Amino acid sequence: MSSVKERVQKEIERLDSADPSVRSDAALALGELAQSEALEALISHLRGDPDDFTREDCALAIGMIGDEEAVSELIEILQKEVSEGVRNAIVRALGEIGSDKATEALIDHFTIESWGMARAGTALALGQIGDPKAIPILVEGLNDDEFYVRTHVLHALRELRAFSAVPQIIRSLEEDSNWEVRQAAVEALGYLPSSEGVEAILRALTNDNHPYVRQAAERSLIRLASDHRIQYTTPEETAILLIERFRRDSGN
Repeated sequence: MSSVKERVQKEIERLDSADPSVRSDAALALGELAQSEALEALISHLRGDPDDFTREDCALAIGMIGDEEAVSELIEILQKEVSEGVRNAIVRALGEIGSDKATEALIDHFTIESWGMARAGTALALGQIGDPKAIPILVEGLNDDEFYVRTHVLHALRELRAFSAVPQIIRSLEEDSNWEVRQAAVEALGYLPSSEGVEAILRALTNDNHPYVRQAAERSLIRLASDHRIQYTTPEETAILLIERFRRDSGN
């Protein structure tokens, strides 16, 4: 037996400890070892361990292993799990695995999850998976009551390169009362080149009342200029050149 397999077996045995802190430590150790042989034991404890924190760590460990074979069982457990923290850990694991087999389940979960942090985690997981089918439900998430959910939705739309969502992202930039959401929106526009987006970035740089949003707006202009090989001079001049470039490229 190789040393890695021996370590895996040792940690699997520690999962049966009477001490929940030992079980949690063993779960995370198995995640770091990243061997699929540990999945059966981790899934078993994710289903049945009496300690919520241990179950969370089992879910996180499964995500660290990253084996797509675990996706269906993670989804099944997610749909029945009562602990908010464990649900959040499961959606994080699904995001780390990155299989689009989880897209539909996560879209459904985003609509019914009651805990804001788990909705935020679900948005990020959908962004990590990268399936464009998630874009419509994420756009709806820009109206979520919790500002941190809206922020995470914007991060996910950025990861998805959701050009179809640019009008809604601009609306968030210009209408959301929370500066962190506006900052996330203007950062997203820096990854989604469009003439409308550049115009909105320049307005934010000029008019937004929070310095972090204005700073993020300038960083987005610098990013877009660099990505499109335009020399950055002043924000206004750079924005004009970018708008001309994007309108020409789109045929408008």
